[in-house]
Order: sequence, then structure tokens, then C-alpha cells
Amino acid sequence: MKKTEQRRSRTRPGGYPIPRIHYRKARGKESARLLIKCGDCPNKFEIYYGPDGDDLEIAGVLASMENWRKLLPLLKRTRRKLEYRPLEEYVAERAKSRK
Repeated sequence: MKKTEQRRSRTRPGGYPIPRIHYRKARGKESARLLIKCGDCPNKFEIYYGPDGDDLEIAGVLASMENWRKLLPLLKRTRRKLEYRPLEEYVAERAKSRK
């Protein structure tokens, strides 16, 4: 049996693995697709494009491009600025709320 060379996972400076993305053109009845694989494990999912490019099937869910665009803001991460209070102030507030 022929040994294949294992490809090492690449990581970002933070230590997170970089996903691998593969594109396949449409041929015959097969739609064009993007295959996105995890950087360090065998998990993957596929994004299929419609023949006219007006609909997408992402991980088995078919919807129009407009619907997917409406969902994109949900993927944006909002950052809250944490403000710490002095410990004495926190303890005093907790004591008030328990009475």
C-alpha cells in the first residue's frame, strides 16, 4: 500500500486552524460548489451554487441569495467592552440585593 504524505494543518498566530477551501466548477448536471474543510479535523460542509447563481444550498439548506444576505449579520460578532467595578462596590451591591 502506497503511503501518502499527510498535510500538516496550518494555524493562525492565535493558534486557530485555517480552514481549507476547494472550488469545483459546474459540469453537466452537477452544480458548482465550494467545499470547506476544517483545518485540523475531517469535518467539512459544502456550498452549492444554483445554475443562474441566484440561489445557494449551504450545508443542505436551500435559499435564495437575498435570504442568505439577510442572515449574514447574524454571523458578525459583536464585541462588548467589559467594565470592571471595584470589588467593594460589587460586594455592597450584592449585599443590598440579598436583603
